[in-house]
Amino acid sequence: GTLSLGAMVRLQMLIDHPVTASFAGGVLAEAARRSANRNIRNVATIGGAVATADPQDELYLILLTLDAQVTRVTQTGEAVYSLTT
Repeated sequence: GTLSLGAMVRLQMLIDHPVTASFAGGVLAEAARRSANRNIRNVATIGGAVATADPQDELYLILLTLDAQVTRVTQTGEAVYSLTT
C-alpha cells in the first residue's frame, strides 16, 4: 500500500493513529517508538527524521527499506525524490 505523510507529522502520531500504526505491519510505528521518548516524539517530525538522514536512526532506515519518496513542492511545481538517490 501507499501512505502519504506531511513533513510536519509528529513521530507520536505514527504510533497513535490506527492507519500509521498498522502500515507495513507496524514497522513504521515501532521505529518511531524506538527513536525517542514520548516527550521528544511529541515534537519531533518525520520531516526532521528525513532531513537529518541519520543512518543509525531506525525510523530513517525503515523509510529507506519501504522505498519512501519525498515530494518537494514550490510555487513553480513539484519534484519527487527517492531517499536512496
